[in-house]
Amino acid sequence: MSPPLSLRCELAADESVPSWVSRLAMCNGVASAREFCLDMGLTFQACIDGEPAALAKLCALTGTPVHALERASIKPDGKDFLLRGERISKLMLRRLRMRACPVCVLQDFEATECTGEPAPYGRTTWQLSVFRTCPRHGCALIDTAEGARKTLHDFAWHFRDRRAEMARCADAGLRRRPSCLERYVDDRLEGRPTGAPWLDRLELHAAVATCEMLGVSVTLGGAARIKDLSDDALHRAGDVGCTAAFGGEGAIRNALSDVYGRHDFKSSRWEGASGIYGHLYKSLAFTRQEAAFEPVRDILHRHIVETMPVGPGDIVLGRVVERRVNHSIVTAARETGRHSKRLRKVLATAGLIRADHADLPDFAVIFSAEQARPVLADDADSLTFSEVATYLGTGAVQTSLLVDHDFIRPHVDYRGGQNERRGCYARKDLDAFLARLVEGAEPVDAAPKSLFSIPSAAKRARCSGVDVIRLILEKKLTRLARNTSVAGYFAVLVDPGEIKYRLDHGIEGGVTVGVARSLLWTTTPVVKALIEEGYLRARSIPHKLYPKNIYIIERNVIEDFHREFVLISELSKLNHRRYCNISRALSDIEPAFVIGNARTRFYRRDSIPVS
Repeated sequence: MSPPLSLRCELAADESVPSWVSRLAMCNGVASAREFCLDMGLTFQACIDGEPAALAKLCALTGTPVHALERASIKPDGKDFLLRGERISKLMLRRLRMRACPVCVLQDFEATECTGEPAPYGRTTWQLSVFRTCPRHGCALIDTAEGARKTLHDFAWHFRDRRAEMARCADAGLRRRPSCLERYVDDRLEGRPTGAPWLDRLELHAAVATCEMLGVSVTLGGAARIKDLSDDALHRAGDVGCTAAFGGEGAIRNALSDVYGRHDFKSSRWEGASGIYGHLYKSLAFTRQEAAFEPVRDILHRHIVETMPVGPGDIVLGRVVERRVNHSIVTAARETGRHSKRLRKVLATAGLIRADHADLPDFAVIFSAEQARPVLADDADSLTFSEVATYLGTGAVQTSLLVDHDFIRPHVDYRGGQNERRGCYARKDLDAFLARLVEGAEPVDAAPKSLFSIPSAAKRARCSGVDVIRLILEKKLTRLARNTSVAGYFAVLVDPGEIKYRLDHGIEGGVTVGVARSLLWTTTPVVKALIEEGYLRARSIPHKLYPKNIYIIERNVIEDFHREFVLISELSKLNHRRYCNISRALSDIEPAFVIGNARTRFYRRDSIPVS
């Protein structure tokens, strides 16, 4: 049995129901789709809305299957709409503008000449604002009609005499590739695999809005207003946002971090997440009652908590923050009561803030609250230089010694200006230094006669207190005691004799000038002169115990020299004769050489007569 409507056209695979009804009207010689529907006993609005009764009537009139009409219909569903089982929002629909691909329309005109079917037809996807590019021709869609809703959907009526215009638009049209978002939505509406499992879990309208909002934040920053953006800007934003969303939560978090990292923080005030993420944050906050956006809202909430200085009691996207992950200098100063300038120096010294922090205002210097907790606690319990001298019991001179050689280091250094010693020292660092000094020391009630405090022992050993401290810390002293009746630094007792021995014999592979002096029966200046004038081979090395270079002489070099040469002073002591008598006895013998200004004469042993 043939359908009652004898003059009809086929519904194209990608055609919308309103466009098809518009072509049916033209096919039947009716002036408009609205009049045609009234003649058929239904309304054009019912066809636009895909009402079941209207679709059933169209099926009965034309023989077109209802399921094909349903697939081509965008149906209201509460405050949203449904297309092919996907939920779309009102914002995704073009209700006051008609868009089309001029190349598609031109080809429709050309096809009409062969098929005889009337006019170009409107594609269902052209009614969705997310589509801005034709996937077949890579051509930007253009606005073709604008006006009252009662004529706007009458596609064939609008294009009945516009072939030449479409030809011009096709030639001049903007060519570009469909965006990642357009391809994704098209695949999803056609039931094809999208390759984006995270996006697929969202309702379609939420997926589209998320991609566009994320893309706007990435490409234009938080200051951009989405309603003021051009189609080109939105096309690029959709491409960038959808590309990021394809990677799921990790890629989205990376994109958000990129937005945060590129934000200009040189403003005079803290803009918060709303200023940084702009439309993305504001939309998610405004739609926080909509469950469709909850997965997106959850990601942004966690990202803000984990990257920005928000703490317990703050409200982010309608949720109360339960724990603090990051501080800014402003929030840390508010929490600790310390001045922001001091905190900046404390944190910079500890390496907890970025190297270029000086270019950023206090509210933009972000750091880990957990890592900073012990540093801020130490700062609250820190001591000034003068307080350190009292705490250690060292006095200003010994404290300067400890500071200058890095035995104790400032918790934060204020050096410079009028006062060169304005550093602050953590109490725990001072306690640790004292503990290292007395580690392994024997406790005594009073100082034995052979043991002395570090300054006194250094004076008796003719060395620096630095040498003594290094020997103690490097565990090179066997005689170490702690006077229990004295507190602090001066409680440490050491043996000057052992210190002197360790300093002179503490070099492996040779002997120092001090030891060589004793072996050669001479003085330190003479040994140095022998080295400098080439009579003794020596090497210069950094001392292991203190920062300077020293001469090291191999023992075999000294022994060879000693077997060949002799001094009058050695002959005098070995023969128990006065120096002047030995000198008089050798007056006729030519010395082997004389050392510099010392006028010290060395004789060859084989030239000395046996006495």
